[in-house]
Amino acid sequence: MGYLQEVSVEFLGIDMAEQPVPVQPGMHYIMGGIKTDIDGATNVPGLYAAGECANVSVHGANRLGANSLLDTVVFGRRSAVHAIEYIKSVDDHSASEEELASEQVRLQALLDRPKGERVATLRNDMARGMTRGIGVFRDQSSMEGALENLENVKSRMSGFSIENKGKIFNTDLMFGLELEFMVDCAEAVVAGALTRKESRGAHFRTDITERDDDNWLKHTLVYKDETQEHGTRVETSDVKITQWQPVKRVY
Repeated sequence: MGYLQEVSVEFLGIDMAEQPVPVQPGMHYIMGGIKTDIDGATNVPGLYAAGECANVSVHGANRLGANSLLDTVVFGRRSAVHAIEYIKSVDDHSASEEELASEQVRLQALLDRPKGERVATLRNDMARGMTRGIGVFRDQSSMEGALENLENVKSRMSGFSIENKGKIFNTDLMFGLELEFMVDCAEAVVAGALTRKESRGAHFRTDITERDDDNWLKHTLVYKDETQEHGTRVETSDVKITQWQPVKRVY
């Protein structure tokens, strides 16, 4: 409790002994992720995903308590074992010199940008828009608003600058690189949620509150596709149901 008191006073100016501390829900786990097989392999040869970023499909639309261990311990190990075997089958492990040089030029260009909008500002704007539009509760209007906010953030990303020009443990540069990936992931989340015309698990729409197994007992797959509006394409695939039938969660 001593640590919580310190944090409360330092960041909120609230003494927990005298005042209640405001709380709010936050996203701490993602049930989706990069599509893989049970060995963590993607459809790109040599590319593996493991842990929370991978979707081995052990959770569906909601995760039971402690079941994240399936992603990390069980399928994380499977991915590692399979990746080691894959590496043994590949002769050349070296990276392309041309690709390395291209990345060096790209990173240096980011460092050389003149002063512009701070990365932290863009990250905060993206986070606030996602929380408002596609947080615990969402509807068509709020999700469309989240998508518009992402478009706004994307339009400003070419002008952000890296304040720290160093090349050793440069977290400012790291946050700038992460921002591009985070926007891609955020767009995928919003596109998939907008497509799903039902409520299911953690995806709860206040405008469509019921689950619809007849039409939406399926996976949503999001791809980058610049020929489509907002640069994403959404497809679906059937859910493989074996021993356990889907039922309503009522406790």
